[in-house]
Amino acid sequence: MPRGRKAGVRTEATGEDVQAKHRVVKQVGAYEIERGIPLPSRTNSRAEKYPYSHLEPGDSFFVADKQPKTFHSGISTRNKAGDAKYKAAASEKDGVSGVRVWRVK
Repeated sequence: MPRGRKAGVRTEATGEDVQAKHRVVKQVGAYEIERGIPLPSRTNSRAEKYPYSHLEPGDSFFVADKQPKTFHSGISTRNKAGDAKYKAAASEKDGVSGVRVWRVK
């Protein structure tokens, strides 16, 4: 097989042979420097731990046996990153202490 090509590698979107468009530029020790390899599409493989993305303004969710300070860093990051705004406070549900998180905007 020609140097710098691997058989059967295709992009998901177009079905084109990705390896046919790239080439080895040079060899540096054990590594081949290659040109023309596209970045893979970014996928968020990490599942959302709490249901922030499902909240509408005025909605909330309760997490048992947690302290509000547990959520402050994550909420601060989310509040700076987007249009939605969240707030967490100590709460109780059915006699169990925990934290309630509200979407306020």
